[in-house]
Amino acid sequence: MTKLKKIIIISLAAALVLIVILVILIVKKTSGPLPGGQVSEPAVVAPKFLDDTAKEKLGIAPETKIQSLKESEKGEVMVYKVINNDSDIVLNPAQIGSISPRQTSPQ
Repeated sequence: MTKLKKIIIISLAAALVLIVILVILIVKKTSGPLPGGQVSEPAVVAPKFLDDTAKEKLGIAPETKIQSLKESEKGEVMVYKVINNDSDIVLNPAQIGSISPRQTSPQ
């Protein structure tokens, strides 16, 4: 075989592999779960609220309702959320996206 034929064959094979990969990615993205696949329900966690002692340690007014979202291994509050009404309560902390320090809560 000549060099040109080898280059053409390798190029066609690479293009075919690329097309197959793209088709697989598109099918996975557009299709739902595969038959027989299990769709897991989002984990619902019982909300945990800070007591007055924990609020005092954080310098928060005792009358403020605060939900603890993440704690350290020692049990110290690492992430919390101010609860203004019941719709603010988080049932699945994994669904919370990252928050920019400049982002403000909706009023």
